Amino acid sequence: MLETHLTTGWRFALNAKLVLLWVLVYVGFGVLALAPLLLVVPALIAHSTMQDWLTIGVCCLYWFLLLILFAFTNFYLTGLFVHAAGNFARTKSLNLRASAQAAWKRLASLLGAMLAVTAVSVVASAFMSLLLLGGRNVFLQLLRLLVSFLLGLAFLFVNYEVMVAGKRVMDSLRASVEIFRRKPLEVFIYMLVPSFLAGLLVLLALVPVALIALYCVPMVSKGFDVATAAFCAVLLMLALVLILIAAVFAHLFFLGTIASAFLELERSPTARTRARRR
Repeated sequence: MLETHLTTGWRFALNAKLVLLWVLVYVGFGVLALAPLLLVVPALIAHSTMQDWLTIGVCCLYWFLLLILFAFTNFYLTGLFVHAAGNFARTKSLNLRASAQAAWKRLASLLGAMLAVTAVSVVASAFMSLLLLGGRNVFLQLLRLLVSFLLGLAFLFVNYEVMVAGKRVMDSLRASVEIFRRKPLEVFIYMLVPSFLAGLLVLLALVPVALIALYCVPMVSKGFDVATAAFCAVLLMLALVLILIAAVFAHLFFLGTIASAFLELERSPTARTRARRR
């Protein structure tokens, strides 16, 4: 089944609309974040008049509000893509309008679930910190890492329970933990393999950056030349865009793979038996 899930994840990530949407969002916010530097840099150089300080203050407020907007947008897109991944794994087709509506409708539940997972993780981390207080026992340090890792596995499907299965906050947490309790080895494999492959994709995208550095650094070090510097800058920008696309593709691949695995584990005979008993 793992091969089937990986194939589903790969096909989901190959949807150009999804990749383009996420890339445009990141590029757009990047441009919006960098644009005020045209005002801030001269003001930082001068910083002699009240107007300069006012410009810096307004830009800082602008960046703060932009950060909040970016966090909300990224959070909403996460819900949208999780729903789209589940829908694609089930029907092998995309319906972005339906996913967008579902993401908006279940946004509060998704936020509540993520806050609940964060709260549990913080409490577990605090408890382990108390055990480690005043000591540097290697075993306890490894135990702390193990607890964090197990919590990650137990809550792996929380977002999918909310966005795909349409469950409420506490029900989604219980259902995700129940899947891990029934099939711990499968959950471990379904998390480890796509995570490794996604990371490998991003690492491969870093190769062009290394090649550009090997090519441009010796040229620039021989003497400053505007044409050479501009050419290297263009190459670097293209490489950064490639890295962004690879990161988005890898993330979509992971979402699609986990969504396919989630539907398999939700449809397992044990899960259906427990659901009938309830």
